[in-house]
Amino acid sequence: MKTKSKKNASHLLPCGRAPIASPTRASDRKTFTQWKAVLDLEIESKGLNKSRPREQILEIIVNQLEHFTVPDLVKAVQKSHPELGAATIYRSIPVLVEAGILLESLSDSSRMAIYEVNSGEHHDHIVCTDCHQIFEFHDERIERAQNELTKKLAFQVISHRHVIYARCDKFSKKA
Repeated sequence: MKTKSKKNASHLLPCGRAPIASPTRASDRKTFTQWKAVLDLEIESKGLNKSRPREQILEIIVNQLEHFTVPDLVKAVQKSHPELGAATIYRSIPVLVEAGILLESLSDSSRMAIYEVNSGEHHDHIVCTDCHQIFEFHDERIERAQNELTKKLAFQVISHRHVIYARCDKFSKKA
């Protein structure tokens, strides 16, 4: 996991770590045009009307590199498009999830869903309970262990979410 140099301490998180972006490089992500085509197919298959507000919301989401809650999204969308109401944004989320554009990755301490753009790559999450930064990781050993366990217990995996809530070393040593 790459982290930035500690030269500019004003940009560090409370836990002393540098903020990190998703491991999925922006150049590897689908473009707005590609996601819009996916959304158009979903809208057509559901018999919904195409709408400019939904496209504006999609454009904000596609450019959102971090994980986000719907209230975070409402703020971001209304900053660029103040004419869009929160209800319009909330109603768009299920359509975007069903289209496979958004994933509900985890939930915060108040059980509010946290979303991210679907990178197409499976990954798990570590959430720092001190600075609330979400770190993404993928470990084949964990994946193999989960598969072996479910096979041993006679289950077929449909999907899974692995989220670790942890304290950074800096804070856990103080406790």
